[in-house]
Amino acid sequence: MDGQSLPKKRSLSQSGDSLPSQKSKRRAVSQSSDLPTVESDVVRVYFDGVFDLFHYGHMRALKQAKTSFPKTFLIVGVISDKETLKYSGKTVLNENERMEAVSHCAHVDQVISSCWVITPSFLKTHSVLFCANLIELFGI
Repeated sequence: MDGQSLPKKRSLSQSGDSLPSQKSKRRAVSQSSDLPTVESDVVRVYFDGVFDLFHYGHMRALKQAKTSFPKTFLIVGVISDKETLKYSGKTVLNENERMEAVSHCAHVDQVISSCWVITPSFLKTHSVLFCANLIELFGI
């Protein structure tokens, strides 16, 4: 790389609300007391993608998702072969190979097979508090 740094980190969102400044100890997205404090509790973040031919750009995006909070458990969903073929096109690597490649990234805590559309029940099943994607991280 030519020494360029990533764009400034954008806040992850939940229901359209953004995180307050780093000075705040609690997120201002809800009055619920069961939400974790950003400074003390682990925040489960979900990031998905196809990850065909896993490369440096993927690793940088996952690193930025992982460092969004002081204590982050990063769950990475690898889109299934069937869904990828339907919505995006053919891949070079199959789903198992793509999952294996992602699992070797130091920033990833868990890799799961995923679908193209994420539902509220999926988020609840995996106890996901925030979803990250390239649009939120880089404005793509």
